[in-house]
Amino acid sequence: MGNPVKFPGVSKELQKILDADMEQVGHRRQAREAFKDIQLSIDHVLFKVSLPLLILHGKADKVTDPSVSKALYEKARSPDKKLNLYDDAYHALLEGEPDEMILRVFGDIISWLDAHC
Repeated sequence: MGNPVKFPGVSKELQKILDADMEQVGHRRQAREAFKDIQLSIDHVLFKVSLPLLILHGKADKVTDPSVSKALYEKARSPDKKLNLYDDAYHALLEGEPDEMILRVFGDIISWLDAHC
């Protein structure tokens, strides 16, 4: 493959996974089309989501804009849904963030699970 696509703000481990995925997809144009197809598939079935839903997103994410999670939250039909946006957090909320952020995210996940299990 030519020049790898760099995703600012992701951990080294996630970059390795993305690099491998990009090699499989081929090149940027195919990747863009694949991501569009995924988005259309998600949009097509999202209105069917009625189970409890927890969405977590870093506001400083450079890979996926937080507006994507906001749209996911708005489109999901579930009456029991929660969106947590984290200031100064990036794409991989549980990897590569300061310990305080990781503990906060884990705490939010555990609290949500406790309320739903």
